[in-house]
Amino acid sequence: LEVIRPFVARLCAIGVLQNRDFQTLSPCALLNSRDKFRQAPPLDLPQMKYGEVEGYFGVLITLYHIRKLLSSHGIRPAFEMLEEKLQKGCFARLMSRNEVIWKAKLLMQQSLSHGAPSPKLSKMLEVLIDHFKTRDPQNSRVIIFSNFRGSVRDIMDALTNLGEFVKATEFIGQSSGKALKGQSQKVQQAVLEKFRAGGYNVIVATSIGEEGLDIMEVDLVICFDANISPLRMIQRMGRTGRKHAGRV
Repeated sequence: LEVIRPFVARLCAIGVLQNRDFQTLSPCALLNSRDKFRQAPPLDLPQMKYGEVEGYFGVLITLYHIRKLLSSHGIRPAFEMLEEKLQKGCFARLMSRNEVIWKAKLLMQQSLSHGAPSPKLSKMLEVLIDHFKTRDPQNSRVIIFSNFRGSVRDIMDALTNLGEFVKATEFIGQSSGKALKGQSQKVQQAVLEKFRAGGYNVIVATSIGEEGLDIMEVDLVICFDANISPLRMIQRMGRTGRKHAGRV
């Protein structure tokens, strides 16, 4: 918020942002204000200042997005986005010397490197342990959905501490990213076949596991990330409870 406040104040002073309360602003509101500015810029604003205003809007939208990632999805997605944005572009130009941003980046980096416990990961492990107390690990199947590949990696690391009763693997799309290399269709099919046969009893999946693929019914669906769309939630719920009781 210390970083956000001065940019909000500048846009308000220029007359292109009406909401002065930086704590209640959202990326959507900023996008709407930017669109209005593009359609009808203030008459007293020199054209040479248009680029500056665009830069302020861009920085704010990115900052609010990072803030949302941090609160809804965890440290790693927020850190990876911040690290990427500081590499190039308007955000890097305006924020590369901002001490608060670099302190925040360092804190996130230290938390990740020290393996700071995540409340979400702890709760996920608790749910899994409780599940397998009443279900046979040989016959039960679980899908854990995550919106980010970085979170998939964190989840897989956490699952290694649960012991031999959890046999987990990731299930992701074909495109490769920074966090994980993509899986070819052949690899995806091999994962699903092993999942059906009992070689794995837990799959950690991105959105590829929500629809369009022949994944068997499961006993438990865990949605690791919040704020997914209603449609995606329905698709995830559809993976369980078809023939017998399941849980989401």
